[in-house]
Amino acid sequence: MSSYAENNKRIAKNTLLLYFRMLITMAVSLYTSRVVLQALGVEDFGIYNVVGGVVVLITFLNNSLTGATQRFLSIGLGTAHICNLSKIFNTCIFVHKILAIVILLFSQFIGLWFIDNKLQIPTNRAVAAFWVFQASVCSMVVMILSVPYNALIIAYEQMRAFAYVSIIEVFFKLLVALSLKIIIFDKLIYYAVLIVFAQIVVRMIYQWYCHKKYSDIVSESKYDKKTMVEILKFASWTIIGNLANILSSQGLNILLNIFFGPIVNASRGLAVQIQSALQSFVSNFQTSINPQIFKTFAAQQIDYHRKLVISSARFSMLLMGFLSIPFIFEAEIILDLWLGNVPAYAANFLRLTLVIVTLDASVNAPDMSINATGKIRTYQLTTCGIMLLTVPISYLFLVNGCKPYVVYYIHFAVIVFSQMMRLLLDARYTGLSLKDFFLKVYLKNLISICLMSIIPYIIFISVQQGILRLMLTMIFSYLGGLLIIFFVSFNSNERQLVLDFLKRKLMGGINKKKA
Repeated sequence: MSSYAENNKRIAKNTLLLYFRMLITMAVSLYTSRVVLQALGVEDFGIYNVVGGVVVLITFLNNSLTGATQRFLSIGLGTAHICNLSKIFNTCIFVHKILAIVILLFSQFIGLWFIDNKLQIPTNRAVAAFWVFQASVCSMVVMILSVPYNALIIAYEQMRAFAYVSIIEVFFKLLVALSLKIIIFDKLIYYAVLIVFAQIVVRMIYQWYCHKKYSDIVSESKYDKKTMVEILKFASWTIIGNLANILSSQGLNILLNIFFGPIVNASRGLAVQIQSALQSFVSNFQTSINPQIFKTFAAQQIDYHRKLVISSARFSMLLMGFLSIPFIFEAEIILDLWLGNVPAYAANFLRLTLVIVTLDASVNAPDMSINATGKIRTYQLTTCGIMLLTVPISYLFLVNGCKPYVVYYIHFAVIVFSQMMRLLLDARYTGLSLKDFFLKVYLKNLISICLMSIIPYIIFISVQQGILRLMLTMIFSYLGGLLIIFFVSFNSNERQLVLDFLKRKLMGGINKKKA
């Protein structure tokens, strides 16, 4: 079997493992959110989201180092130098320890000042908000220290371990949520503290696995100064881009809090919960293919690298659109069944969020391709300048009396412009064909998603809102969507691969019965 075929088989196997993980974690996470919302109430749920968002806002340094860690470990594996990989890993450990200390100190000054002076927190919940913030900081520190271990597992494409630990984590969080029903003291503080404990347990499991599986890499405790300089140099440029992404997301969350209060934050938080659940389908696929994007570039397999970029972008956007259509049409009834008490604007927030992330799903592969080249200065400066426009433009609209959902329209426009610049830069650095990308990713996916929406739209205008319409929309949307993907989205080779796969499974099942 050729190396390309083996790579494709590994990607498919890892994707299926991550989908198994996702199906369980998504179901448990959605139920957990419902339990938490009912136990905490809308106001406390909103406080938890916005205060935790402040912590996320000040951790753009970690996002930069996470990308750098994943990139350097995957490139190290692509060049097949284990000694070099050990230096990279242990240097990443050292750098993340320093970062954890910096963020811990930084948050106690800037973060607390911001919460006390800028956020709208009810006076009687100020103490609870303080402890939620401290718990969120501790949780973030634990996550920072876990990054090199997670990145090593992903670089080796050991998705089975990644899947099992994630399942343990979500069930742990479900137990925490269910225990809220019997707690008689402050439930918000209790929930925040127990979530930190869950993060600590997960971090210990990842560390134990890596020490057992990759002892030749993780046993060495020394860091390499030259490697550290290279990692920090790479991360220093990604800091700008990650800061822009944080501001465009959490900055909008803070603006909504300032202008409309924590109830609207709860609506946005709920929309993001469903977005994250659906997006996990796409991110699982991307997680399985990203190491190959890095490794093929490191091994100078440029033609295969370009094919992977286009395929990853195409399937990511197509999958996100396929999953989102029923939720866009039936947002109200889905939220009502899930929550019972639906905050204002939640349905519209959900629709607009899913449209944005469907388009944005296509950008991961070009991002990884540019990161693989290491030529990220112009890329980060350009995209940063564009993404930073989101918050000030939104502020101008909100201060002039616009409704809260206007920030989503602005965010969408900024993302479109940003994606165009990303593709131009990827074409310059790797020779990516812009014509192929637009035809195979944007045009083909737009046609497929529009065709998938026809039957759900007919049901939407013909059937009264309720459980029946929801069921009809789900059934016909997904069944019709699968047919459209097979006959319209797939090319002849992809259709043949699917048919061969189904044939092997069918014959295997028949032979097993005969035996």
